[in-house]
Amino acid sequence: MYVTEKAEKPSGRCDSHKRDADQLLLENVQNVLAQSVYPQLREIRCECDDGAVTLQGRVPTYFLKQVAQQLIRPIPQLARIHNLLEVGGGMPHSAKQ
Repeated sequence: MYVTEKAEKPSGRCDSHKRDADQLLLENVQNVLAQSVYPQLREIRCECDDGAVTLQGRVPTYFLKQVAQQLIRPIPQLARIHNLLEVGGGMPHSAKQ
């Protein structure tokens, strides 16, 4: 699941290499999370852009939010982590009244 929200530029060698590197990084992140002993981390959505990984979704505790970040930190290609995981078991904040 390689996700990008940027407009696609004409395909060039550098752009293609960057996309390939992001795809590989995303696969590595997903594999690490899929192998976690915490099943909640297997449900995290991930996006990657230029070496920056964004984690999205919901986990039940702040501990698991931190664990998700620490599990992927050692991946060599990873430049930055944007941890947007929400904590709690209820509805997302945007759905609350």
